[in-house]
Amino acid sequence: MKYFKKLFTLTFTLLLTLTLLTGCVIIRDVPSGAQEVKINVVDTNASTYNSLTEMLDDVRPSVLEIYAGQETATSYSAGSGVIFGATEMGEGENKKTYYYVLTCHHVIDGMQAFMAKDIYGNEYATLTLIGGDPESDIAVMRFCPSDEKGTITADALSVATIRITNQTTQNYLKVGESVYAIGNPLGTLGGTVTQGIVSSTNREVVVEGKKMSLIQTDCAINSGNSGGGLFDAQGNLIGIVNAGYAGDIEGLNFAIPSDLALDIATQLMEQIDEVSGYGYVLNRARVMAVVSSQVYGDYDLAILDYSSNPFNQSTYATYLFGVKAGSIYAVAGLEYLGRMLFSGEDGVKKVNVLSGGEKVRVMLSKMMIMASNVLVMDEPTNHLDMESITALNNGLIKFPGVVLFTSQDHQFIQTIANRIMEITPNGLI
Repeated sequence: MKYFKKLFTLTFTLLLTLTLLTGCVIIRDVPSGAQEVKINVVDTNASTYNSLTEMLDDVRPSVLEIYAGQETATSYSAGSGVIFGATEMGEGENKKTYYYVLTCHHVIDGMQAFMAKDIYGNEYATLTLIGGDPESDIAVMRFCPSDEKGTITADALSVATIRITNQTTQNYLKVGESVYAIGNPLGTLGGTVTQGIVSSTNREVVVEGKKMSLIQTDCAINSGNSGGGLFDAQGNLIGIVNAGYAGDIEGLNFAIPSDLALDIATQLMEQIDEVSGYGYVLNRARVMAVVSSQVYGDYDLAILDYSSNPFNQSTYATYLFGVKAGSIYAVAGLEYLGRMLFSGEDGVKKVNVLSGGEKVRVMLSKMMIMASNVLVMDEPTNHLDMESITALNNGLIKFPGVVLFTSQDHQFIQTIANRIMEITPNGLI
């Protein structure tokens, strides 16, 4: 089982109770600006179209081509995304419409620069990441046509209607229903439609080591379709395409159920990390590893770049999708470096000329910026003076998350650890 990416390249309680009525519009409050995002949700599969072509004419404009890459890269990986919500900001002539897009996390994983294109050829370079969740493979993005350079004719864009497909609804998804996959296969064929049926509504599969319950379909799906929409015969979004078997196997493709996608998207939009500015999913592990290969790595980077932009190192260990490059993170980097006694021109010094103690202090700055809830630390007191060790000790005592560390400093261990595992010649104690 492979993601298509291999072929191409967020405690918050929801205050909204979903009362699902046929064709109702659910309005959600998004903390960033407190705007209301309109999301169409239905629990019916009753037809509102006279023909298939009429349905596709209405639905296809909701599916975008998604291109993602590094800021310094000239090439991009390709995927798809589905417009599932919209909101208006400003008044009068300053009123703007912002569109919210569902896609797969693996489409944007590790990337910094994003661009979308609609079926009319309009490009949206203002596409930004709201948040991503690798466990469910769901990410949310946003763009504003009014902020684009040049003339953008986005009036024909549509917002997909999400159908609740689980068996708590009267018209739940059934095996044999006709479905249509719309996406950007091969990264060059945006707006492509393929037809099939629902082969299974809750197939348990393992995707890159993660067990997932997905909708199975025999729709023709290829690389670049990831993040695209799986629609029912009435044009309702029932899933986000995310996986398929590669090679000679045909007709075995999968999509994330719309129920799960909507739940994850809502959390990503409502639960925003104050430092990174990204949305996250509740009760997910956010791991920051401080290990020897990073502390002593010979990176040809300035201290500020290294501490505030983890995209610059492939060895960076995190389970939450990255951070925003520049802006708020650069400011946070300067703040934490100042706390670690780096000042003035220190921010432009290269990491590979630092002393051992300075490297540890830089890594601790990065650790604080990430606001992780799980820390993995390898000999964190190495090269630190007594004042720094005391400060680190006190900080870890107050840390509310989980810390897994190795150390030969007995006082450090006794004051922090509540469980000790000692590796001996006779085994593990």
